[in-house]
Amino acid sequence: GDITPAEARAKVERYFGAFNPGTPVAHPKAWVAKRSGVQREVAHDRVSAPRLSKTWNIPQYGDRDATLLDMFADVLAGDRTARLTRRLVRDEQIATSVSAFAAASEIAGRFTVTVTGTPTADMTRIERIVDEEMARLIADGPTELELEKVRAANIAAMVRGLESISRKATMLATAETYVGSP
Repeated sequence: GDITPAEARAKVERYFGAFNPGTPVAHPKAWVAKRSGVQREVAHDRVSAPRLSKTWNIPQYGDRDATLLDMFADVLAGDRTARLTRRLVRDEQIATSVSAFAAASEIAGRFTVTVTGTPTADMTRIERIVDEEMARLIADGPTELELEKVRAANIAAMVRGLESISRKATMLATAETYVGSP
C-alpha cells in the first residue's frame, strides 16, 4: 500500500521490536531411517485398476547415491521404452502405467516404483516382474545406450528448465536449501 520506508520501519519496530530473536535453528543431519523386514499395507477402494507402490528410504539430496538412484529410476521406468515400462505395458500388457523416481530431500529421501495394473491384472505377478527387473538392473547395470538416453534426457530437462524463470528460481533455491550453495 501507500507507505513510506520510514513509516514501515516505525510500524515494524512498534509491533515486533520488543521480540528478541529466538535460538538459531539447528541444521538437521542427514539420516536415512533403517527399515527391517517388509511392511505391507493393502487398501481397497472402488477403482477400475489395481496399483502397486514399492518404496525404499534413500540418502539425502546432494548425496552421490541419491543421484545414481535417480538415474536408476530413469533407466527402469523413465519413459515408455524403459525396461520396466516396456515389459509391463507394451510386451506383457498387464499394466497401464509405470513410474519410478528418487525423491531426495534435505535429511533423506525415498525411491518409489508405482505400477497401475490393468483391471484384471495379477498384482503378485506384477510385483514379481518389478523385483526381477530391478534385480537384473542391479546385477548387470544399465547399457551404454540406456545411460546415453538418460544423460540426454537430463541435459534436455536442465536446458528447458533454464528457459523458465520459475524453474531457474526453484533450482537455485533447492541447491541453496539442501547443499548450502546455489
